This record gives sequence, C-alpha cells and structure tokens, in this order.
Amino acid sequence: MDERVANLIEEGKASYKKRRDDHLISLGLVDESKTERKYKDRYSSTTKFDEEKNQFYEEVPAAISVTEEEYAEICKYYPPKPKKQILEKTGAERALSVIATVTLIAGILCSLICLFTDLVFTAAGFITILGVLFSSLITWALLRVISDISYNIRKTSYELRMGKE
Repeated sequence: MDERVANLIEEGKASYKKRRDDHLISLGLVDESKTERKYKDRYSSTTKFDEEKNQFYEEVPAAISVTEEEYAEICKYYPPKPKKQILEKTGAERALSVIATVTLIAGILCSLICLFTDLVFTAAGFITILGVLFSSLITWALLRVISDISYNIRKTSYELRMGKE
C-alpha cells in the first residue's frame, strides 16, 4: 500500500476514535481511573504546561472502552450531535469590560456629586460636569467595543477552523 494512503487511513481512524471518545464523554461514559491530556491553545487556571510539546494541557477523564456493536447501539438511542463550543471571554476581555463599567459608574457618580454639591450654578461648572460625563461614556463605549472585537475575532477564527474539519 502506498505510504500516503496508509497515512490518510490512519488519520481517518484517529479522527473517528477522537469523535467517538468525545461522544462517549459527552454522555458521561468516562473511566475515572484513566486520564488523558487535552491540549489547549491558551493558559487557564486549570491547565498545566508540557515542556516537551511546549503546550498547555488539561488532565481529563478518558472514555470507557466499548466495542463497535455497543457503540452502534449507543448511537441508535443517543446520536452524536455536532459540537458547538461556547467561547468564554478571556481575562483581558473581561478586564476591559470591568474597567469600562467602573469608568462609566465613576463618571456618572462624579457628575451627580458635582451637580448636587455646587450650591451656586455656574456655566463653567456645568460644562465640566458634562465633560466628565461624556468622557466616561466615550471611554466605556471604546473599551466595550475593543473587548467585543477581540471576542468576535476569536469566535470567527474558531468557526473557520471548525468549518475546515
């Protein structure tokens, strides 16, 4: 057999085994005594670092061993569903959203405090209050937009990768 054909068949078998194991794990059919490494693109609080592969990984329970007949029976009652990953915001995106919200709240509070503590109304004081309010609104909007752009780029990248597989 040609080496390229053999490699293609091996890739197909590995892909099938991975989909099958993921399906069994999604149904809760895991063997707690066996674990496998699931490599990740980014660091999170639950990941460890593999120095040989230079990647982050997570130890997850492995799927139980089933025969092809048993798996076919399982699929009859619980067919595999296409996996739609829910992307969570990264730490930087969450930080930008929090900073944006804090800036907006601080701007509104400062504007209200300045408005009600000025016993004598002056035009310069009112313009200053409006400046603080509008600058906090603009800062809030810009930080939220940057955070959302980052999230949408990652989401689009993920969807493009899933479309290729």
